[in-house]
Amino acid sequence: MTTPVFLPDTPDIDGAISDMSPIPFQELNVDEDLEVLYSKLKGDSVIQQSQQDHSTVSKHPGKESCSFFAQVEKIKETLSSLTPDVGLALQYLDQLQADLLTNELIQVKSHQDAQQSSLQVKTRETQNSLSSPSTSQASSSTSPNHTLLIYPKSNSNLTDLLNEELQPQDFHLTNIKPIKGKGLAISLKSSTDIDNFHLKIAGNENLKSLIKIKNPTKRLPSLIVYNIPSSIKEETVQEAMMAQLGLPIPLKIRFKFKGNSPETSNWVFETTASTIKTAQKIKKLNLGWSFLKISEFFHIRRCNFCQAFGHTTKDCNHHIPSCGSCADHHATRDCSSPFLCCINCYESNLQTGTQYPTFHPAKDQCCPFFLAAKQQYCSTRDYT
Repeated sequence: MTTPVFLPDTPDIDGAISDMSPIPFQELNVDEDLEVLYSKLKGDSVIQQSQQDHSTVSKHPGKESCSFFAQVEKIKETLSSLTPDVGLALQYLDQLQADLLTNELIQVKSHQDAQQSSLQVKTRETQNSLSSPSTSQASSSTSPNHTLLIYPKSNSNLTDLLNEELQPQDFHLTNIKPIKGKGLAISLKSSTDIDNFHLKIAGNENLKSLIKIKNPTKRLPSLIVYNIPSSIKEETVQEAMMAQLGLPIPLKIRFKFKGNSPETSNWVFETTASTIKTAQKIKKLNLGWSFLKISEFFHIRRCNFCQAFGHTTKDCNHHIPSCGSCADHHATRDCSSPFLCCINCYESNLQTGTQYPTFHPAKDQCCPFFLAAKQQYCSTRDYT
């Protein structure tokens, strides 16, 4: 170590310490063993004594400051004598600096270990909750469905009938939403509530004669053909699909939406699991002199305002937008940042301690939040 030159205005040890060049922290690795660290700082001769000091500190935390204070007093005593030994004082100062650094690293390392252990537990819990879609499909066939579909047998108002005959407090309702046919989809907390609801209806002659109950069935999956030119007729598309996918009859079109250009549109069809598998094999649909991408379509709702999954922009409760590209608070279309950051993964890591990668846009199909939404969607589709 190069001997520092003390300036005239630094007669005491405090000034000497402030004028010394600090140890370059950037060259040290906090994960290195303390034995290696000590050998770099002051040689192997002091390792054993330092280890004893730290074991004493860990058992008696109050003695740590006393030990450091004693070292400072020793340095002051050496420099304040009639014939100060600067070389000896510098050796004491080296030892004090090394002890302070090592003690700091011990505290940082223990804090990091505890924090990392907590994050790993949370990550494992999150990963366990996000099983693959295939696992979800297998388990969903045996899991109970806690939703009932209720329809009126006449033009009666179903909500009025239920209010007159049943008390909602008798059931653990989780959701109610209107469906086609003037019906209601009623979700309850457990299978016990489902059985209780059936018993109440069966025991009420008025309701029994006026309403009918169905168990919801899984819908068929969807298939999408991208960027079909507006000049191509539906008959041409259906004929090409029947020939190349081996279909006996045309597929039902669910809806269409805008393609990559104003002259094209994406067509979404209802189909079976076997047709989906065939489409995954051919990957392209030949239409005249064009080959168009064909694949399974997942009905996943993602808000273009806050980027969260599960709702669309019209139902968003946020007042400040989040960018789907860089995670800043501006509209995605106005983003000029070259950096990518997923706002969903970033906030999850920040608030719940998960360790998801964030260097992707919010719409990335490998994002954990997209995969979770995809799993939820697949659990409502019939892949048999």
